[in-house]
Parts: sequence; structure tokens; C-alpha cells
Amino acid sequence: MCAIVDANKAARFFSIPPDTDLLPLWDWIERGRGSLILGGQLEDELSVIGNAGRAILGWARRGRIYIEDREAVYEEQKEISDRCRSNDAHIIALARVTGARLLCSGDSDLHEDFGNPGLINRPRGVVYQDASHAHLLDPHAQWHQHCPHRPAR
Repeated sequence: MCAIVDANKAARFFSIPPDTDLLPLWDWIERGRGSLILGGQLEDELSVIGNAGRAILGWARRGRIYIEDREAVYEEQKEISDRCRSNDAHIIALARVTGARLLCSGDSDLHEDFGNPGLINRPRGVVYQDASHAHLLDPHAQWHQHCPHRPAR
């Protein structure tokens, strides 16, 4: 029950209040139904987004953020970067290392990579873009079974 929020959606996701299209995902995390995954380059990218730090700190205190080991993500990124169409191999690496299969992103090249069974499989990744994708937050969906269960550092 974990999601990755790409930097291209982060400003809207972490705005106060969150963008209407991203509110179902925000509420899913806020109410403890899901968790946000960070690590590697994505952790750095989100750290410079205005309101992200406050939300991340609050969710970390409540066990709703999982931060993967930076080196593990970088090592995986090196392994797959030449196979990615997008310039977001760090996102694919984070999903592969953690097992997170839900991505919030507006990048069509990254969507292709995230749905590529040669990069992410068993289960395949799914992409949340707007409120019409709220059904992806169903706790019985197969991608929710693959997620780390360790608190943020």
C-alpha cells in the first residue's frame, strides 16, 4: 500500500490544500490507508518543494513515509538506466527496490517505463494521474501487496 509521487506532480500534491485531482491520493496517505515511498534522487527532488518538507515530516512521525536506502536505489538505477525511455530511471529503480507499484506522475515517458514488464513486473505498475484514478487506491488491488514495512529514518 505504497505510492511514489514524481517531482512533476509534487508541487500540486503538497500544495495547501492539495490539488483536487490529487486529493484522493493525499487523503489515502493522510488517513493511513497508504504510504509514500521516498529514496535516492527523488528524496532530493522533493526536499526543495515548498510544502513537501512539512508534510513529509508529519507523515514520517506517523509512520506513513518509507525512505529507502539511498545506495540501494542508486545501484539499481545504474543497472536499468540504459533501458528506460524516460529520464526518470531513479523512479523505476525506487519501485524495483521497494516493490511499490503505484506511481503519481504526469510524465508520459515515465508512464511507459512504469508499465513496461521488462522494467516492472509481478505485479505491473499502475499510474495515478487525477481523481478519476481513485479506484487505484483500492486496498484489495494486487499492487498493494508489495510494499516495504519499515519506518522512515
